[in-house]
Amino acid sequence: MHFFRGFHSAEREAKRNKQNLKKSKKEMDRVMREMQAKIDTIQLNITRTNEKLLEQQGLADKFTRYEESTEQPNEKSRFQMQKEAAQKEINKLEKEKYDLETQIVPFQQSYERMSQTFSETFDRLDAIEREASAKENEADLMKYTTAEEEKIQFELAEAEALLELRSEK
Repeated sequence: MHFFRGFHSAEREAKRNKQNLKKSKKEMDRVMREMQAKIDTIQLNITRTNEKLLEQQGLADKFTRYEESTEQPNEKSRFQMQKEAAQKEINKLEKEKYDLETQIVPFQQSYERMSQTFSETFDRLDAIEREASAKENEADLMKYTTAEEEKIQFELAEAEALLELRSEK
């Protein structure tokens, strides 16, 4: 009977390991999706900042042209102030873009490392899962074999008992 206790214990452990592997895979997938979402968000912010930069550069160029084309001093100074305001906004946006670009680098590096590591881990987990499945199949086979052996031993004992009864007659 001790064999059966160990046998069932191994079977339960194999099923538990299989469940744990599935949970680990789901957790790894979740982490990778979150990391990709952060990278995508930062990339989107960089794109938006680039668009704002282009818009502000266009305004600065427009005010420079207006400043050069006008003859009136008060309009010249007004266009110059607007150009300077646009230039300040450009400087602010360039700093923002630089900050975003430096912020995305560690995320991308981490994502690439995690992707490589998780890929290797997924491969190992798949191999372990296949091994666990094989062990489960082996356990099922052992159950069947044990049941057949018990059936044969019972039939053999029955046959021996019949032989004994016949030999006593």
